[in-house]
Amino acid sequence: MNNNLNNYEKWLLSLILDGRMEARTASKLSEMMPMDTTSKEVQECIHNLRKKGYLIGSVSNAPRGYFMITDANELATVTGELENRGNNTLKVSAILKELWGKRHDKDQIRQEA
Repeated sequence: MNNNLNNYEKWLLSLILDGRMEARTASKLSEMMPMDTTSKEVQECIHNLRKKGYLIGSVSNAPRGYFMITDANELATVTGELENRGNNTLKVSAILKELWGKRHDKDQIRQEA
């Protein structure tokens, strides 16, 4: 799987350890890189590595950070958190649309009066 990786990706992969208990934050990973890099650049690189087929997990509760998924329990934890985050985002979206609709309807009623 290592064939299409640039040096930055290879280096970052070497810093991401196996298992959730070895998770490292994007900030920690950026500090460990041999070149100047930001947490945002680390996150973008991890996103690209996932698209290339690497099972990189992340969790936001302790120990939080990025790690290589090693078993089904870790996968379930990661995907559960992602699905929960996605559902919460959809709820916020629905609330905003509803609020917009209520304001828009009131504006229309005022204009018609």
